[in-house]
Amino acid sequence: MSDLAPFPHAVAAPTPWWRHPLAIVLCGGTIMGLSLGARYVQGLFQLPIVADRGWTRETFAFALAIQNLAWGVAQPFTGMVADRFGAARVIAAGLVLYALGLAGMTWASSPAAFVWTAGVCIGVALSCTAFGAVYGALIAGLFGRRWLSLMRDRAQNAPAAPLVAFEGTSAPAAGPDEI
Repeated sequence: MSDLAPFPHAVAAPTPWWRHPLAIVLCGGTIMGLSLGARYVQGLFQLPIVADRGWTRETFAFALAIQNLAWGVAQPFTGMVADRFGAARVIAAGLVLYALGLAGMTWASSPAAFVWTAGVCIGVALSCTAFGAVYGALIAGLFGRRWLSLMRDRAQNAPAAPLVAFEGTSAPAAGPDEI
């Protein structure tokens, strides 16, 4: 025996059940299903909300359009916060925002309040509980943070790839006189 192995019969501790890949994927799928499912069924409530409040369907559609825009605008920022402070905290904040937004939808007495709750609040909540935070946590949990960092570096260069490919094909198509 060498001096480098003081405990040759030591056995590694078993992995907790919540670190098992299947549990990680199931938890991520559950979070995504709940957040996106609650977002997709909002259209079912259009007629009751519009009839109860006396608003037009355009008011409801505008609030959901703002929700989509808020989701897209907030997505990079919630991803950065998840990278810095952890996906669990971002998802928990998203759950609180989601609850506030859904409660606010029921209490909204004006179209502006409805746009703020159903649009902005739930849109930001979606960015906290949907793809960016959950997929980042899944990848980090399944493959490790080092692999996630490596893939993030590769992903930063991915948007430039079509531009470079187009640049290479557009010059021959222009002809020698037009270059």
